[in-house]
Parts: sequence; structure tokens; C-alpha cells
Amino acid sequence: MRAFSINSAQNGKPNSLQPTKGNTPFFAAQAKLSVGKADDAYEKEADSVADKVVQRMENGAFRASKTFFPPATIQKKTDEENTEIQQKPLSDSITPLVQLKSVEDEQIQEKCEECEKEAAISKASEEDGISKIQKKCEACEQKEENIQKKSSKSSAASTSSIENTLKSTKGSGTPLPKNSKAQLEKSFGADFGNVRIHNNSTSVQMSRTLGAQAFTNGNDIYFNSGKFNPSTKSGKHLLAHELTHVIQQNKGFHNNIQRACENSPVTIPSTGMNGCSTETSRPTHQNTEINYVVGNWAIDAQSKAALSAIAAKWHADARNDTVRIDGFASCDGAASTNWRLSCDRANAVENELKNPSDGSAGIPSTATFNKFAHGETEEFSAIDSTQNRKSLVTLQPTAGALPAVMPTAGPNDFQITRIPASSQDKIFFAAGSAILTPGGIAAIDALKLTTPTNVRLIGFASMEEPTTLAQDRANAVLARLQQNPNAISVVSAIGNAAATSTRSDFASARSVEILTGTATPTTLDCDAIVVGSNPPQKVNPPTQPCATMDPDTLTAFNTALPIANDAMTAAINATNATHADFNPNLVQQFFGRNDAAILATLSSNLLRLQAHVAGLPAITNCGGQCDTGGCENGPIAYNNGVDSASTMTLCVPTFKSLNTNDAARNLIHESAHGTTPLGGAGAPTEGTKDVAYRHERMMFQLSPEDRLRNSDSYALFALFAKEVQTTGNANAVPAGISTPYNDTFIGIDAADEDPLKLAIAQLEKRLAWATSHSGQLFGEAQLVRDGSQTWAATWANAYMHEAALRFPVNDPSVPPNQPTLDDMVKLAAIVEKYKLMRFAVKRDLTVFGLAVGVVSWMGGASIAGDTLFIGPDFFRADPRQQISLLLEALAASTPGVEAAFIPAYVSFAEFMHDNA
Repeated sequence: MRAFSINSAQNGKPNSLQPTKGNTPFFAAQAKLSVGKADDAYEKEADSVADKVVQRMENGAFRASKTFFPPATIQKKTDEENTEIQQKPLSDSITPLVQLKSVEDEQIQEKCEECEKEAAISKASEEDGISKIQKKCEACEQKEENIQKKSSKSSAASTSSIENTLKSTKGSGTPLPKNSKAQLEKSFGADFGNVRIHNNSTSVQMSRTLGAQAFTNGNDIYFNSGKFNPSTKSGKHLLAHELTHVIQQNKGFHNNIQRACENSPVTIPSTGMNGCSTETSRPTHQNTEINYVVGNWAIDAQSKAALSAIAAKWHADARNDTVRIDGFASCDGAASTNWRLSCDRANAVENELKNPSDGSAGIPSTATFNKFAHGETEEFSAIDSTQNRKSLVTLQPTAGALPAVMPTAGPNDFQITRIPASSQDKIFFAAGSAILTPGGIAAIDALKLTTPTNVRLIGFASMEEPTTLAQDRANAVLARLQQNPNAISVVSAIGNAAATSTRSDFASARSVEILTGTATPTTLDCDAIVVGSNPPQKVNPPTQPCATMDPDTLTAFNTALPIANDAMTAAINATNATHADFNPNLVQQFFGRNDAAILATLSSNLLRLQAHVAGLPAITNCGGQCDTGGCENGPIAYNNGVDSASTMTLCVPTFKSLNTNDAARNLIHESAHGTTPLGGAGAPTEGTKDVAYRHERMMFQLSPEDRLRNSDSYALFALFAKEVQTTGNANAVPAGISTPYNDTFIGIDAADEDPLKLAIAQLEKRLAWATSHSGQLFGEAQLVRDGSQTWAATWANAYMHEAALRFPVNDPSVPPNQPTLDDMVKLAAIVEKYKLMRFAVKRDLTVFGLAVGVVSWMGGASIAGDTLFIGPDFFRADPRQQISLLLEALAASTPGVEAAFIPAYVSFAEFMHDNA
């Protein structure tokens, strides 16, 4: 029902006169109240609109990018547009309440107490100088019959009381519930961010006084007891009815009702974007923001001063930051026009930054400017549209770019100077030296006290060292062993430089192995040939059947395989919704979802993986330290090929040293690499990738999609499922499984902690790939160098080309088309530096927040320290750049990393990360 209305229609049409704001009282002066007709046109319209809205809400017929209302003809654009064909939202068809030039008597319209059809009351709002109240009566109507009567509740006293209460409660209610608001805004094509709901004792009392289920005054809706219930059909209808009154009362007085925002990609115009990329996410740590008036991209004087300060900061920081500019528009006008407007705003900011109006130094055009148009948005405010008309400016730190000209390597660059700690069975030396280190002397003297027998010495040298150095080192150890006091006899002391001539781990190769008693050499001669063999066969081949190479590894395999098979059965049962061992919580933990779709994918994948694991005995061999690029550097195992072409190699001695559960995990892990279509939707003909290992921080940072293509996600899920089913404990954890490192954050804002954790996790993963892939590149390059293969025949061709773009090594396409010794030395040094950086991250870190700056890493003696410092500018960087910034700081604090080539290390690691 309508009540307290001073708005009438002339000649059956709404009056279009708009009052002057700011000079009229909350209620119009001397308004007399009386009873009017119940069959109010506005009430009929409110019921009609509510019927349409509820029908659509009940049918679930909403679309994310448009309302359900029929398209309109060409309309004039509002302030943010010029000419555009639009779809007309329902709010455009709602009739506004308007003020007459003069008011004599006013009418209260009320439905009879028996009516079922709901009505409304209105009075013009405060900000427009006119109060409007519209309400729904509590009474019912029998079918379509209307009964008119005088209201007995329109006395001056009750009117005055309601007027005072309305004034004191205006705007103090609560916003619409989020879900209801989204649905209703899309239905109406209107912005209800300003709407306030009153559902308390005060609203109940006023509603009872008016005999209403609910009533509306401007943007405030007051509900009677139990009537605000948007989860029911009747509640939705009542709310939609009152929201129609909100539009009636606001429309024609001020333009605060907008259609629903629509920044869908389908609305992006094909022209007029002027160098802007489109984006829907935005920075959270911008340097400044620029606000605009509706429909404009002009920058005011205050904002120009702010941009001048940004340009000055860019110069002062001297970091060559990328300048990111994000433009936004409010939802006034057409979506396609607002895309252009948001871009125009970004362009205006760019121009001002380059050429400040105050004549100060601008950011040069040679700097990188990234402009993003966001189109229309309500993300800054659903209530105040002026907050959405803005640009954000962010100075984004970036890791140092590759220099235009390759730096010249100095005489001490790309050298491996690390000396591992000596022990009683292995003595290490400095590069190019046969002089015992203090640590080496101490280890030898300690050995002498044990009075060893049958002592044999084997000296080695790294690839680039003189072969004679191997014997010189053996002689140096011999001399110390035979020196008094506690001199001991030595059976033999020989040099074998050939045994380590192809190894990338130069630091470990510069050594003397001390064998005592019946011990056999652990450093093998990878070039030794079996005497009399034809064709020649190596004494220590890269791979062999495990029964031949290392029976102990075969025993470990045979022990772990039944556990792996049982785990696979447990995993299949845990994903079967009809099985007693179905475990949706475990599925959620390891795969990020447990819906029907992911269960179906897992069911299929796990069955194929189970078959692969069961077939391992027929496709598994062993590899040792002569397996260059494979088992050489001590991994657990590796897989080659997929499905019927798959083979597995267990690395000696690492595999047999594992806990039995971890060995079973590894069998499943490597099998997943060889099982299609576990590579995922983007690579159905491949197996899984090592997106995250069990012990890496990334393990539980992965998306559901990445978990489905990650080896350890399957392996750990299977082992945990087996443990839960075996023990009956839902929280059971299998023994012997490594877990991610645990970092400590001090002085980091809570909102920044998760993004920082992700960046550190991605750094760890990037270094794992960089270490592994650069090591494999060294192995492939060695095969090309000795003539065993050509660059064209190996995947490493592309990797070597990328390395040659960053480091002073020969490109595969440039003569001599084979790696030189100098190339091999540099590749080994690159592997070494990545290894040192990875060591620094593979431990618990402490992270401190700084008041200013980007990132720095504490130094250390042999590797970088375990402490780093993060400033606020770090969080302004692009997420991918955050990884590179961390790596850059780590490289700068890692002993031996060539400063001129830090950008090369950062860039090459990113390449290997992206191509893993």
C-alpha cells in the first residue's frame, strides 16, 4: 500500500519535475494525511515486477553477464557513455514517483485488512527533499477484489512518531545479504548497494502501526516481525516488491540506480583500447590511486601532484621498476564503453607520469609501462559508485634484465671452489691443488688412531684438472699416513683421473678415497673397459639389471613393491563412493576437491597407475654413478617413456637407503611419470610431472588441476589411504615420509603471509628444477662432446641454446657444434651454483618484515644464510617477479655466484621452470 504520499500523477502519467536538493525538509511542509485508493498503480507495478523477479530466481535462470529482461532499442548513454545499443534492465521500466508543484491534501492508500495482494506507502526521501514511504499491508485480498477504507492509524501523533523514527534510523540498517543482493541486482539491473534492511523491534513497531508487512522509505526497507526471509518464495516476493519501491522513489531524483555490472570479456570492444591489456585482478599494494568524475578521464590538480611524486620515487629508487597502471570505471553506462573509459584513464595517467604538469622529471618512455583496463567494477564499493572511477598506479620491482651485450667472464668466474668436508674414508682438495687442507689432515690423523689394515688409496681429479693431479693427491695422503706419530702402512696409492673425467660434481671429484680392510671403491672408473671384451664393454656401465649391479638394491625393491601394490588398492577403495573405505576427506586433502568429477578422474587414473606399479619387475633396472645425467648425482630413481615404452631405473646406492615406506612411495611416484593420461588435460599422452615433491613447500599450495598431474600427490594419497585403512585411525601418518620445511615469519602482515609463503615455495620448486635440468644438460652435453650423440638428437639442444643466450658457452648451431672443455666447465659451474642456492632454501627459514625496500638475503660462508628480509615493495611486484626477486637476492648472497651473471641465473632458472 502507498501511504504518506505527496506524489501524484497528472493525466495518468508521472510528473517529471525534479526537486532542488539540499533546501527542503525531511518531510514536505504541512503535509495533510488522508486515505486514498488501494488499487495504486505503483503497487500493481511492484507486485508485477516482484512476480517476474521471483519466477526467475525460482527457475535459476540467471546468467552471469546479463539480466533476463528483453532487449531495448537504442538508448542514449548516461554520463559514462555516448551512444550504445544496450539490453534494457527491468529497473529502466519502473515508474518513478515524482513531486507535484504544490500539494494540498495528501492521501493514504491502504488495502483492506482481508487482502492478500500486497501494497505500499511512500513519502519523499530526505536527500531529495521529499519523504516517500511505501509499505505492504498485513491484510489479504480475496482474489482480485479491492476494498477501500479510511485508515484509523493516520493520526497526527502516530505520523509524527513515525516521521521522527524514520529520521533517526535512516541509513542505519544492514546491507542486503550478499547472495540475495547479487541475484536481485542481476534481476533488476540495478545497484542495491545503498539499500539498508531494518529488521528489529523498531521496524516491527512502525510496521504494526502502519498495518504493514514491510514498508520502504528511500533506500531503507522496514520489516514486520518474521517478514524478512529472502530464502523463501514469499520472502523473496516481499523483498522484490519493496526493492521496486526503492527504485520508484529514487528514480527521477538522482541517478544512483545502475544496472548490474558486466565486465565480461564478451563486452570488450574490438577497437579503442589504445594499448591496454584487459584484466580482472588488481594489485593490492598500489603506490597511489587517482579518482575521476563520472564519464571523464581528466586528472585534477591534487592527483597530478601525486603522480609527480610517483615519478620522483621511480627516479629515487633507481630500480627501473615496471610502471603498472590499472584503470577502472563505475557501472554507469554501457559495459563496452566502460572498457574504453577505463583504458583512457590508464592512458591519461601514463601521459602525466611521463610529462608531469609541474615540469618535474617524468618517467622516461624507455621504462616499461603496463596498462590494464578493468572495465566497469563494483569491487571498491557496491554502495558508492564514485569509488569505482579510478586508476591505480603501482611501481613494480623487477629482477635485473639480461644485459644487451653478454658480459665478459673474468678469470675467477665459473669456477667451482667449494671444498667438501673430509672424512676418514675420503679426503677433499682445493681446485688444482694436491696440498692437504687442515680438515683433510685432521681426518687422516684420526684414521691413523684406528690402526686400519689393508689401506689402499685412489686419487681423482675433476674434468678440467691435469690428470697427473690424481696421483699427486694420492701421494699427499700416502705421505701423511706414513708420517709419525702413528704411522701406518699403505698397500697401494694410485691415481685414476679417468674415473671422474665426465662428472659434473667437480668438488666431489677432487679427492682421494681411502679403502681399508675389505672395502671396495665407491668412486668408480666410468671409462674402464672389460679386458678382452669385443665389442668393448665397460666395467661399470651406466645401468644394469639390479641383480648384477647391486643385489641389495634389488632386495630393497622387492621389499617395497608389495607395500606399493597394497597402497594402490587402498587408494582405489578410498576414491570409490560405494566402498566401505571411501575417504572423501583424504581425497580433499591431497587433490583439493572431492566432487563426483574428480572422483571419476581419480578412479580411472588410479586403475591405470595400479597396473603400472604391478608391472614394475619387468621394466626396472639399476643405475650408478657412471649414469651421467641420471643416477650420477644421487637421485632416488627415474622413469623414461610412458605406458608400454616406460622403464624405471633405481639409483645405487640412494634407493636402498630409503625407509621402506618412502621406497614404496618412490615406486608409485616414478610409475605415475610413466602412466598416461596422468599428464592432465593439457598433456593426456604424458605421465605426471614433479610439480611438487613430498618435502617441498609447494606440496599443498597446488591447484586441484596441478595435483592431478603431480606424482607425489598420487603416491602420498595411496600411502596415507593404506595407513588409515590398516590402523583405523583417520589421522594416521605413514612413517618415514619427509615433510615440507616450516618457515617463521616476523613482522609480516597477516594478509601478506600467504602470498609470501607461495613465493618462497615456488622459489624452492624453481631451484629444484634448475638444479636437476642443468645437471641433465651437462650429461647430454658430455654425450655430444664425446661423439655418442648429436645436439639434434637430444631435447637438450633447446636448453643449450637458451644457456648460450645467457652465459658465455657455445650455441649448438655455431661451429664447432660440439661443447668445448671450457663449455663443460661453465656448465658444471652453473649446476654447482644452482645446487648451492637450493641448499640454502632446503631448510627452515626465518623471514623478517622491513619498513622499506624489496628483499635482501643474509649471506653465509659456503651458502646463503637462513634469514631473509622482505620490504613492502616486494608485494607490489608481479607474482612471477616475486619468485625472480627472491632468487636474485639469494644469488647475490651465495658465495661464488658471478655478479654480472646473476640476471642469467635468474632468467635461465625461469626458463627451466616454465619448461619442466
